[in-house]
Amino acid sequence: MKKQVIGILLIMSILTLSILGCAKKADIKDTAGNSDSSGGKTEEMESEKQENTEPVRHEIPEGVSGDENPLKGLIPFQGSDTDFPHSMEWFYIGVSEVQVAMNIFDWTALEEKLNECAEQGYQAVLRFYYDYPGEKCGVPQFLIDKGLEMKPYDEPDDLGGGGLCPDYSNPDLRESMKNFIKAFGAKYDGDSRIGFITEGLLGFWGEWHNWPYDEDLSDGKPDWSIPAEVYTEVYSAFDEAFKITPLLVREPKWGVENATFNAGYHDDSFAYATLPSALGGQEWSFGQKLTDLEQTEKWKTNCIGGEVYPPIQEGVFNNPSTYPDWIEPEGRQDFETCINTVHPTWLMCDRIKLYQGEARDRAIEFSKKLGYDFRVKEATFSETVNDKSFDLDIVMENIGVAPFYYNASKWPVLIGFKNEEGLVATHKTDWDLSSVPADGSAVSFSYSLKDHKLGKGDYEVCIKVSNPLKGGRFITFANEGGKEDGWLTLGNIHVNGEEKELKVIEEVLPIVYSEPEPIPDGIDGVYQAENGVIEGQAIIDKSVPECQGGRKVGYIGIDGGSLTFENVEVPEDGVYKVEITYITKEDRFAKVSVNGGEDIRVDFPPTGEDWSTLGSIVVEFPLKAGANTLRFHNEAGWAPDLDCIKILNADQ
Repeated sequence: MKKQVIGILLIMSILTLSILGCAKKADIKDTAGNSDSSGGKTEEMESEKQENTEPVRHEIPEGVSGDENPLKGLIPFQGSDTDFPHSMEWFYIGVSEVQVAMNIFDWTALEEKLNECAEQGYQAVLRFYYDYPGEKCGVPQFLIDKGLEMKPYDEPDDLGGGGLCPDYSNPDLRESMKNFIKAFGAKYDGDSRIGFITEGLLGFWGEWHNWPYDEDLSDGKPDWSIPAEVYTEVYSAFDEAFKITPLLVREPKWGVENATFNAGYHDDSFAYATLPSALGGQEWSFGQKLTDLEQTEKWKTNCIGGEVYPPIQEGVFNNPSTYPDWIEPEGRQDFETCINTVHPTWLMCDRIKLYQGEARDRAIEFSKKLGYDFRVKEATFSETVNDKSFDLDIVMENIGVAPFYYNASKWPVLIGFKNEEGLVATHKTDWDLSSVPADGSAVSFSYSLKDHKLGKGDYEVCIKVSNPLKGGRFITFANEGGKEDGWLTLGNIHVNGEEKELKVIEEVLPIVYSEPEPIPDGIDGVYQAENGVIEGQAIIDKSVPECQGGRKVGYIGIDGGSLTFENVEVPEDGVYKVEITYITKEDRFAKVSVNGGEDIRVDFPPTGEDWSTLGSIVVEFPLKAGANTLRFHNEAGWAPDLDCIKILNADQ
């Protein structure tokens, strides 16, 4: 009996020790809500601070990412000077601007464009071309001098203008093209000012086609189709020259081994000719070509970009979307369905600089739906650190529609530590964001620091993705916090040991757009268009640095667009000379009603070959003493874009 009692007591002792041991293990915190705290005195808690170095799992609260995540979203043309949130800008450039001989290059023109973007904190998306309808020829003069055939055309309706189409099968052109690509890659592959490059060069606008000059001869136009071997040569040359910067081409081509080349695709008619026929799209659509040539999965490894079809940009983000009358039903494609079908990362949409109200809000919403969207689900680390080492494990997912196409060599993830003063230490990891698939599946990353470089004290543990462009936009996660400086807080730690004097690390934060101050009317007799009364579809364009105040008023004319200058002051009745500063690429006219009187027709000659070159004319108007109104309109056509008017003195 005595032996039995002793045995029972022994078993009870073992159970008691086991329970105490489990309680000790359960005291390791789990910030997901499974903590078991038994209280205790302050000195006991301080003792635990010294001893408890077990890893703690921290669940990171979900949130919404910011509006300007880099390398994605809707993007305008370069120099748009708009407060619409964006991280990249687009530009074209002719090869003739940089190539002066078969193996001689002057990159000054490209440098100017890249620097203009970078100075605003934007990465560039660009395309070189030889033939841009309606614009200056991009073929280097030395090739023309050597006898390269240049075929003239004039297609104002289909192509927006005329130009000269080179013979792309010409041996000299092909050799110079390969030389250009090689030199381009040697100098600019991995350049932090560039986000993406579309390979371009071939066809109208560098879009790899010469439509309507193609194999369809029923329209009476000759066949200028580009040989498949030329497409392959361009593909191969870019593949060889660019190993870091992501590439895109307009579309996959028949007779070309598209899948073997390291390039994505560019849908230049997004939301108009995107969907394949199975989803209600056209038989010739971008999505149908991806299907026919077995490229529907290319987005998983290579970027898909494009352009919102220009004729629908004005109304596609209205609620509901509105379209020009001539857009057929199969061309009125649901924007979100298009996104989920072809998985684009960025889309050109120059109209974003003009959106207002609900259309602007919806455009921002859809811009954020493009590309990647990272979320950190949890982070595991010790909350008490007794030596120089520190281990961090995180679990991340990509809830966006496309991967991130750069690896850690250019866009590394940093581990940072902040104290009360600010950021005091950073460490670069080898975590590769491009390895996180865009399917919501979780990916784990781990990193061990041999020396955290911290002194005794309390710190926040943070992570941030480093943009290689100084002053460029930073990635914000779909979590709470991290929107001010890009650092996402994962939790807090206490470091024991020696005290250290740590200096705060000064970071270069993105440039914040600042809208220029409006210019008051009446100074030196000048009245700004943007200060006038705007009616109908007329709009203020805030993206024209050439204009006074950086603004002009456009879309004056058809469908009721009008602009009225009010309170135009003169000292006495009389006929006054009025200088009108405007922009137009073509001959236009406007009707001007002074003080509600009969219309006066004013003709405006072209100011230049683009929509940013200013010009002026002087017109006489009868004005009365005091305040006057001048209303510009044109029900019969388009008027020019207006910058300002100036009342001239008699001696001028």
